[in-house]
Amino acid sequence: EISKLSPRLQRMRMKLYRYDLDVTYKPGKELFIADALSRIKSEEDKECKLIDNFEVSTIDEAVDVSAITIEKIRNDMESDQTLNEVAKYVVEGWPNKINFLNNEVKQYYHLKDRLTVVDGILFMDNKIVIPKKQRNETLETLHESHLGMVKSKARAREVMFWPGINKDIEMMIKKCYICLKHRNEQQKEPMIITPLPRLPWSKVGVDLFELKGMHLICVDYYSKYPEVVTLSNTTAKSIILKLKGVFARFGIPEELVSDNGPQFTSEEFKEFMKSWNIKHTTSSPHYPQSNGQVERCIQTVKRLIKKATESGCDPHLALLEYRTTPLADIGFSPSQLLMNRRLRSKLPSTEEQLKPAIPQHMECKMNENKEKQCKYYNRGSKELQKLEYGMPVLFKKGGKWICGIISNVHNAPRSYWVKTEDGSSYRRNRKQILIDTSAEIFTRMSDKVNEKARKQIPSSDRVLRP
Repeated sequence: EISKLSPRLQRMRMKLYRYDLDVTYKPGKELFIADALSRIKSEEDKECKLIDNFEVSTIDEAVDVSAITIEKIRNDMESDQTLNEVAKYVVEGWPNKINFLNNEVKQYYHLKDRLTVVDGILFMDNKIVIPKKQRNETLETLHESHLGMVKSKARAREVMFWPGINKDIEMMIKKCYICLKHRNEQQKEPMIITPLPRLPWSKVGVDLFELKGMHLICVDYYSKYPEVVTLSNTTAKSIILKLKGVFARFGIPEELVSDNGPQFTSEEFKEFMKSWNIKHTTSSPHYPQSNGQVERCIQTVKRLIKKATESGCDPHLALLEYRTTPLADIGFSPSQLLMNRRLRSKLPSTEEQLKPAIPQHMECKMNENKEKQCKYYNRGSKELQKLEYGMPVLFKKGGKWICGIISNVHNAPRSYWVKTEDGSSYRRNRKQILIDTSAEIFTRMSDKVNEKARKQIPSSDRVLRP
């Protein structure tokens, strides 16, 4: 029986089953050199090209037929009408026209030269054709190690076959909750270009950063002008006091953008925004990219201060030079865009250079620069599917994918409220949310999240617990 042979001989036997051979053993010393006529190349069969396969070396595990339940496959094949019909055609010959075959058998027609029947089992090359009855069980066995899509397909191609096996593997992995839970970050989405504010200092981003103490940074979205203030502590009261000083020098902005830190989501800060007539917008939690203007400026400012400190220079002069240096592709410095004038520094400058002057054609250059950045960023990006109320999802929390369902859509771009089974609500960016294609354990949750729950989601980005 073929199951008793070694894996190497099993493969050889299956390749030779299409031929009617009488195998006779002869010692090597009795074998003579083949004559010239036996080496003549035969004409190629137009319908079937036979390609010699030479096994040079192998690093893959050999497939042992005995490891699979041969008897069970043979029994299930006997009850599989389609495979029985295919096996009959393999042994007796295929019809000349495909029109005579039913739809299921037609799927095997283009493989007819690669099909063989061995001990009542159908093979495609040296791979077992799995009967329908056993396919689900076989897929489960294949995915026991939870390999990815590519690895699972590669493993399956080594040992088994049926029409549409790749599609079935894809569907199985997409529905695997364990694989979804431990998958990598999603592909980035195309950049959303932040519209250029109509006026300087009308839209300001704020954030905290640590560098030999805590600091508050304010960045103008129009001019990229940074204002850095040192903090004694990071309470809401302290931040409000520092912001009042900044606004007293530069004016009150129409909109303030921040993250979801407790200082910026406190009732005291909300009252300050309301009393000073400022619209407060928050970015998606744990997604700094949604407040990229400030995050990028923090990197630059921290690097400037570190370099200045290490070289023994004054960090304040370093910031001054940054504010008076023209922005790339725009030709105007942050101070010119914000104040319509250059700032005097230690570098020599004429009176004419320091006179106030309104930058001309600046907005067109800034918009062109934004479009250029967007073009390069969008390489390799992909628009993710929009989410709707009640959809089962997984979202990022502490580096892990957690189960939940969409309970509301936030007014910020690509931002959603996700509700977990214990009733907690979290706000996340679309990139931090996966559609749960397994969706088995969340059927009971869909009934819990109703219209009333949606209306109770507050404007704060903090987690709510019942």
